[in-house]
Amino acid sequence: MKALVSSDNQLYASFYQLVGAGARRPEDTPVEKARLLADDLLFPYYREEMRFAALSLDGLGATSYGECSLVLKDGPIRERATVFEENSVYFCKRRDLGLNRSVPPGYRATWDERDQLAVAKLESVLQPETQPSDFARILLRPHVKPKEDDFIEVHIYGPLHRRNIERLVVRRPKKTDGPLLKEIARILKDPEVGGTVEISE
Repeated sequence: MKALVSSDNQLYASFYQLVGAGARRPEDTPVEKARLLADDLLFPYYREEMRFAALSLDGLGATSYGECSLVLKDGPIRERATVFEENSVYFCKRRDLGLNRSVPPGYRATWDERDQLAVAKLESVLQPETQPSDFARILLRPHVKPKEDDFIEVHIYGPLHRRNIERLVVRRPKKTDGPLLKEIARILKDPEVGGTVEISE
């Protein structure tokens, strides 16, 4: 995170780009193998260009992936982002999708139609007594394990830059994180970046 915000030349690389550059080792696990298949089905011939996020109303992400969340500005991604009903890896795995079974229609939407996908997915959960304060935790329901998280997955084509960051949301930071968060806040505050740091309990 510090490296991404510290330099105007730094970009957020995709998993495949890191592996291709020798900066990350691929993992020989069932989940990683399932991701290769899911990404080929959803992003044929351009999976290396995809970045993943989760749709959130309050900036808090899926805690099984970490206690820090980057909230991106709407403008820089709206023309290159789509949304998917859930974690695409587990979606494909549960439906046994592959060479002979492609991703069925109806589970993806453009960024500007993300509200319609959310309503289609969550309509049965919303009740007359549901309060607006409940919406954030209905849209994104984090769990201890990634496969149990329930969220709408965001697919972003192309690189992410520090100027794409609206804010960094940190949940229950440790006292020892104070100096680092202060430095990141100072960098993001630069008018050319225009971001902030938010602490959440």
